[in-house]
Amino acid sequence: MTDHRKWKVSVDQSLSRNIKFITFCDMIKEKLPEQAKPYAGLIAKGIVVNIWSETLEQAPDGFLKGWSPKHIAMFSQWIGEEQDLMNALLNCGSTEYEQSGRGFIEKSDKGFIVHDFGPWQNHPVEKREKFREDNRRRAERQVEQRRIAYMNNPGNSPGIETPHDQVVSRMILLAGRNKIQNRGETLRNYLEGWIAQGHAQKLEGILMDQKNAGYNVIQLQRKYFDAPKKEERNFTQEAIDAAKKEAEKV
Repeated sequence: MTDHRKWKVSVDQSLSRNIKFITFCDMIKEKLPEQAKPYAGLIAKGIVVNIWSETLEQAPDGFLKGWSPKHIAMFSQWIGEEQDLMNALLNCGSTEYEQSGRGFIEKSDKGFIVHDFGPWQNHPVEKREKFREDNRRRAERQVEQRRIAYMNNPGNSPGIETPHDQVVSRMILLAGRNKIQNRGETLRNYLEGWIAQGHAQKLEGILMDQKNAGYNVIQLQRKYFDAPKKEERNFTQEAIDAAKKEAEKV
């Protein structure tokens, strides 16, 4: 089954002293409302951490395939012009002190890339791969155990589907009828995982619901099986609200 655990993004405690980060702060500070400018550092850190967190969840290799400036602005909770944010993220590495020219995000022929994301954040990727490998081996053992059990049962043969296999086959059929986008091993892995967690009856209703037509398994996982996410903090808005309160005291 695919891993749906939540992995924490790693943030170096020296980030606030990094020349690239300081340059990024200065670049976005120019685009902030006057009352929010004193909080540019907090806002900048919120933007960077939000992008890293979303990348870790959706693109752990650092390649932001299919992401547009609009997506990046939305994930970072930026409330200004998208192009202003992208300009800062792409060009904050080009200073008289830092000549690499590499910002927090780079642009390539394949799209946007989070700079050096793999070397800094690859430990969750390794854990995910180990989790997937453990699940694969567990599934192989279960198949072998069922095969041996059926061979030792005179009334059955290895060619007859187990009750579990029959349930999975029915779910695959329902998924096909409702145009669930995934096929093959990916679809089967998700279905088997949900069934193993005791969601067979719930899953049947989900797959028969026309409102879910055309969904993929990731969307179904997030909609029906993931624990509700805690409300994310909007650092930019918090800074602006705090600045307004300070202004009202004067």
